[in-house]
Amino acid sequence: MISRKRAGAGRRRCGSRNGEGRRRPDAGSVYAELLLSFFVWLVIVIYVVPAFMHITVMRKELLIRNEASRLLNAQVLRANKGLPVEERIAGDSGTVFITVIEEGPEGRRVCVKYEARKEREERICEKVRG
Repeated sequence: MISRKRAGAGRRRCGSRNGEGRRRPDAGSVYAELLLSFFVWLVIVIYVVPAFMHITVMRKELLIRNEASRLLNAQVLRANKGLPVEERIAGDSGTVFITVIEEGPEGRRVCVKYEARKEREERICEKVRG
């Protein structure tokens, strides 16, 4: 005959209690792990997400500035060949670029104006030869 104590010796119950009904010493660690994971997520939300958003905005500004530079070079080439420059150009990024030719003491310049972040107008210019 198998004793009652021996039959249940190999089984362990789930949860924080061992076979005799006493709590294990690591039973409170679940709460500490939960608190630690909460603070890790809090740090991610407070520091990493705003940094990512800032990088995304700066990347978009850089793309618009590079597109303006590319369009300026194309318009300077047109002006150097004696062709008329395009006044309004819709860029790939959805930004509208305005091209003007300015006469000054240094000679003619082609300028490209565009609207940057927060409705701030920016312009880049380059001298035209001849």
